[in-house]
Amino acid sequence: MDNPSPAEFSTQFPDEQLRTIQIICGALNLGLILFLGVIFTLSILQEPIADSGFNYDIILIVTAIAVLGSILAYPLSVTLFNNKLRSSTSAESFQKNLMMAYILRLAVLEGAAFVGLTALLLAVLDSSLFDHLFYWVNLLPLFVMILVTVTNFPTRDYIRQLYEVHFYYSK
Repeated sequence: MDNPSPAEFSTQFPDEQLRTIQIICGALNLGLILFLGVIFTLSILQEPIADSGFNYDIILIVTAIAVLGSILAYPLSVTLFNNKLRSSTSAESFQKNLMMAYILRLAVLEGAAFVGLTALLLAVLDSSLFDHLFYWVNLLPLFVMILVTVTNFPTRDYIRQLYEVHFYYSK
């Protein structure tokens, strides 16, 4: 591949690689949503526990980490994504870097989302999820990840735009 135009690049981009990136995006989000489903199922089915052994302060600390993580994860994921794509030296390396850029972006966002979901799980195990409304802020990192995935979902047209912005016109 010798630096084709953006239109040529998007048509030459292998279908299997596009599908692989799409599957990675969908699977990472689906895993978090299924984990959230497990948490809500536990919250519905679990009998209240008199003394669960969890400390309110521990859940509060994990919640603070989740909120801070979601605030820091988004700009970090954007920076990692853009830097990976801009490091490309040819259309071929851009094609290879694209999958790694998506994985980097989603890994950072997924880490923050898992911390938030862990705080919710601790609240469920403590039987205090519905007692403290601010625990629901732990869903913020999950919503950020879903929003980023939906708005940046890899399609041929979106890949063409990325190629234009991060490689073709920036070189």
